Amino acid sequence: MLALGGIAVWAVSSFNLGHVLMLCLAAFTGGCGAFGPWLRAHAPLWLRAAVLTLVGLELCLRAFLFTFGRVPTVTGQEDAILVLGAGIRGERVSLLLGRRLDAAYDAWMQNPSALLVLSGGQGPDEAIPEAVAMKRYLLARGVPEGCILTEEASTSTRENFSFSKTLLDQRFPQGYSAAFVTTDFHAYRADRIAREEGLHPTRVCSTLLWYQIPMNYLRESVGVLKLWTWDQFAFQGVE
Repeated sequence: MLALGGIAVWAVSSFNLGHVLMLCLAAFTGGCGAFGPWLRAHAPLWLRAAVLTLVGLELCLRAFLFTFGRVPTVTGQEDAILVLGAGIRGERVSLLLGRRLDAAYDAWMQNPSALLVLSGGQGPDEAIPEAVAMKRYLLARGVPEGCILTEEASTSTRENFSFSKTLLDQRFPQGYSAAFVTTDFHAYRADRIAREEGLHPTRVCSTLLWYQIPMNYLRESVGVLKLWTWDQFAFQGVE
């Protein structure tokens, strides 16, 4: 079932680390099912305890990410609404990115004086920059072109915020307030990175369809662990 879920999501979104992790987890789960009786009979107690502990910690992390992403902090008074890219297929936004843009549109409708900043560069399997596809999507929904600013060079969440901040600093030299839009599972890591890049934004999040949940939360758990460990050393080194 996990493998089928990964393949189903791949059919409607861009291939990424989440698909690889999902298929690896499917293989691991299948192996545990096949060799479960042998492992229970021969695996040492400490190994079984370690596996159960890791599984428990992973579930706790997922619960934390889910809760964090379901608590919006947007006020409706922000000067800018920054939308983080999430992959496109050819020239069309992915299902994940479309839901993110719909959430951004709803936030903008509540605050139409805000500038929509669309952030996303062009990946190797993408025909155009993500920000261009995002702009087309919102124009089709009726957002005036003058309300949209695109950032077309970023390839990561950190670059999303860093490059967009540069544009916003130029656009609002007297200062500004901003909100960011992402998907619920990604909200915590995005918030941490935004603050490290000198932004202190509010947030509003889109949600996942049920079959997108396992793969995206699995991938995000790896991303958060990387943020807490390797990224912190790298970030401090730059500083």
